[in-house]
Amino acid sequence: MIPLKTLSQYQVFLAPIVSGTGIKTKVLEAMALGLPVISTARGVAGMPVVDRETCYLARDAVGFADALIEIERHPERAVQIGLNGRCMVQTHFHEDRLAASWEAMVRSAIRGSSTEPVDHNDPSEVNLISLTPDGDSSTSEGRALVR
Repeated sequence: MIPLKTLSQYQVFLAPIVSGTGIKTKVLEAMALGLPVISTARGVAGMPVVDRETCYLARDAVGFADALIEIERHPERAVQIGLNGRCMVQTHFHEDRLAASWEAMVRSAIRGSSTEPVDHNDPSEVNLISLTPDGDSSTSEGRALVR
């Protein structure tokens, strides 16, 4: 993980990622800081991005160079793209939204794809807990399956 203090000192984040699976946390971190991101499609896979709206997409070295030139020539546009990327991260990857999505997925699997509301007063319902940093557990929706 890149220290956020270090990352925030830069004007742009390059992600020339050509392999791997899943969401790239380093790209989300850069976007969350409002940095304009230049990435391959693989680097932003699974994220609802739009080229030159929420990030710059590049297919090859020439594409990365073109995006860097564009950022140099139009810094105000780069700032706006960085802010749009940050908004996308806050909208789609906020902890509460991820927790709700995770809870819905777990409940769907447990109930065989049922979307019925959960009765939190029914002891037979699945309990979801959250572990606090000191190791104590407290009831919290969408964290970890314990029963």
